[in-house]
Amino acid sequence: MITKNLRNLFLIGFSIFAFLSCESKQEPLQIALNTDWTFRAVDQQEWSTAEVPGTVHTDLLHLGLIKDPFYRLNEHELQWIDKKDWVYRCTFEVSKRILDQDHIDLNFEGLDTYAQVRLNDSLILKSDNMFRHFNVPVKNLLKPQDNTLEILFESPINKGVEKFDALGYTIPMSGNDLAKIGQVEGQKEVSIFTRKAGYHFGWDWGPRLVTSGIWRPVTLKAWSGIKIQDLFVRQNLKEDKAELTAEIEVLALETNQNAFAQVEILVDGEVLETTQIGLHSGVNSLKVPFVIDNPELWWPNGLGDQRLYDVGVRISQGQNTDKTSQQVG
Repeated sequence: MITKNLRNLFLIGFSIFAFLSCESKQEPLQIALNTDWTFRAVDQQEWSTAEVPGTVHTDLLHLGLIKDPFYRLNEHELQWIDKKDWVYRCTFEVSKRILDQDHIDLNFEGLDTYAQVRLNDSLILKSDNMFRHFNVPVKNLLKPQDNTLEILFESPINKGVEKFDALGYTIPMSGNDLAKIGQVEGQKEVSIFTRKAGYHFGWDWGPRLVTSGIWRPVTLKAWSGIKIQDLFVRQNLKEDKAELTAEIEVLALETNQNAFAQVEILVDGEVLETTQIGLHSGVNSLKVPFVIDNPELWWPNGLGDQRLYDVGVRISQGQNTDKTSQQVG
C-alpha cells in the first residue's frame, strides 16, 4: 500500500512539473492594432472613424462622404482625394507583461505609400514603398496607457509631380497612367516614380483611384530570447516522396550566445522532425531537412485538387519559444 501511494504521489508530482514546464514557455506576445482608428484630411479638423486595414477611398465610401467610385463615371468626381494629405491615428494600452519583454516591435505589413509614422510624438519610420514590410523597435517609447500611433500619408500625386519636375526629362510611359482623368497638372504621368500598385493610376479595365492608407495589418509584437524572422521551404519532388528543407532565419539575443535551441518541423500540426541546433548572438541561418512520404500534389485548375500542406517551425531555447508557418504545395 505504501509503495502504491508513493508511486501515485510521484506520478502526480511529475504531472505537475510537466504542466508547469509547459506553461513557463514564453511565446511572443502580440496585439493587433486594428480597432479605434480615426482619420482626417490634414487641412480639416474633424476626425472620422476608419477601418484598418483599409484605404482613404474605402473609408470615405463607408462614411457616405463620396459616391460609389465604380459606378459609371463617378471616379472623375473623386480625383481631389489623391491631391490631399491624410492622417490616421489610434490609441492603445500596453500590459506590464508586454512591457517586461526584452524586445517590442511595431510591425507594419503595408503602408500605401508616402508615410511618416509617429509613436507618442516620436518619428519612428518614413516609407515610400507600398510593398515594404517594416519591423520597428519601440520598447523605449511605450508606456502603459495612452500610447498614440499616428501615420501621415502625403499625396502620392503631389510627391510624384515633385519627382517629375526634378528629373528634367520625360520617361516614356505605357499609356496606363490616365493623368487626364486624374486631373494632374500638365497631365504629368507620375506613376513611374512611386512604388505603388500601377492599376491605381488607371487602366483600360478599371478606374483611376490613387488611394492611400494602411492597407495591411499593424501589430505590436513583444518577445524575449529568440525570434523567427523568415521561413522558406525548399522542395525536391521525387516519385514517392517530397524532400524538403526548412530554411529559417532566427535572431538570438546576446544573452543566449552559443546556447542550443530545439527546432521542430510540423506538417499539418504533427511534429515530423526534431533537432538541436546551436545559436550564436545575432542572425542565424538554419537549414532543417525533412521528408513527406507519398505527398498529395498540387494540380493546376481543372486537372486535380490544389493540396496545400501547413508547414510550421517551432524553436525553443530555455524558457523562450517562437513559431511560424506557411502553406506549401
